[in-house]
Amino acid sequence: VARLLGELGPHRREARRLRPAARGAHAAPNPTKLPLGTSSTLDHSAATAALAIVPRLQRKHYELIPKVLDEMSFWTSFFSHVTVIVAEAAPQLLPAPGEGDGWKVSLPDDSFSAAWAAATPEARDTLAALAATDSDALLSPAPGAPPPFPSSPLCLTVGISEVAATAALTVLPTLQRKHYALVPKRIDEKRFWVHFFSHATVLLTPA
Repeated sequence: VARLLGELGPHRREARRLRPAARGAHAAPNPTKLPLGTSSTLDHSAATAALAIVPRLQRKHYELIPKVLDEMSFWTSFFSHVTVIVAEAAPQLLPAPGEGDGWKVSLPDDSFSAAWAAATPEARDTLAALAATDSDALLSPAPGAPPPFPSSPLCLTVGISEVAATAALTVLPTLQRKHYALVPKRIDEKRFWVHFFSHATVLLTPA
């Protein structure tokens, strides 16, 4: 694994090094296909460790950023290759399915607020109705919603933004009461937000 990782850094002119690994299972999630309120974040301690461990990666980092790639694109590409190498050479090192799911993460991203602002009054009212006292809609995810935690490369985590969750509680006062009524008596905190943002995605975003 160490030898193969070393090969990711040295080749200055190889264009294929600029792109994520061409393996669907290890590709970074497409941000446009994530549910509202979720986004992908980088484990910066892992990136720092990679710069120290992988030969010539620091030089490649210097050559490509920001002239060719931004920081996140560089690491998404690098760790997608890392994930493929580990999957083939030492699969026991990969986390079990679901282990890498970020739950609440302190991300500045708030895709919910933008979608709420752009939504029609009818869509807002429909979403608000899901938090009504007599509604059980938030006990399950919305049919047709994208998966909340798609497979990601090592060291990238898809999580629910606390900023987005706070924004939802602010614009939907009934959601606070619904949260209190359901968590933890009927569902846990993570499932509550996964379900809510799945419904918000279906109702507030264009098909």
